[in-house]
Amino acid sequence: MSTADTIGVWNVVAQFVVALVAIAAVIIALRTSNRQIEENRNQQTKQIEASDKQLNKQIEESRRLATEERQQQSCPIIVPTKAIPNVSTKQVQGIPDQYLYTSEVPPLKGNISWGLQFYAVPIEVSNIGVGPAFNVHCVLHGYDNGYMNQFISWNNGPIGAGEKDKAISFRHPFQDEFWLDRSDSIDGEHTLHYPSAGPNPNQAQACLTIVKHGCQVALGQFP
Repeated sequence: MSTADTIGVWNVVAQFVVALVAIAAVIIALRTSNRQIEENRNQQTKQIEASDKQLNKQIEESRRLATEERQQQSCPIIVPTKAIPNVSTKQVQGIPDQYLYTSEVPPLKGNISWGLQFYAVPIEVSNIGVGPAFNVHCVLHGYDNGYMNQFISWNNGPIGAGEKDKAISFRHPFQDEFWLDRSDSIDGEHTLHYPSAGPNPNQAQACLTIVKHGCQVALGQFP
């Protein structure tokens, strides 16, 4: 083979190698481009999913707030209207001429005689909410923790929206009946009874707890 032929063969081989390198470069470029496209697609998918999740969260929060607002708009709020009247116990046999409030000098003057028996202790409440109240439960209690130091009234109502001066009758609970214990609370956090520390004579001597299931809890104190 002549030198010219040898050079021609090497030229062909070199061109073939260059072609192979060019093809390989194109393939690598295509794969890199496809990988980049796939990564971009995955990133866009993640961003869309994150955006959808955030949007759904906002929609759910808006729905929850709207639901709560509707509930509040139709929710009754029961509050005591007047101070407890000085109920006489003259009707109770064997306990003549005694009254709900004590007659001692200050600071005991005006305290409630929790241990006395009463047929009924009337307390007037009003519904300052915009919805009717059904099954209203009330407990009138003092500092001492005991069922004979409380007056209860269950399943009252209906009390219409805006209704005022609705009289509710209270009585002493029976021993096996529900009464408010010092440990009772809302969600294990907000205590419904007086705290365990001793009462201040200048503080209210009675607390009225009113509960309407699913709505407001109203607390009223009486001097």
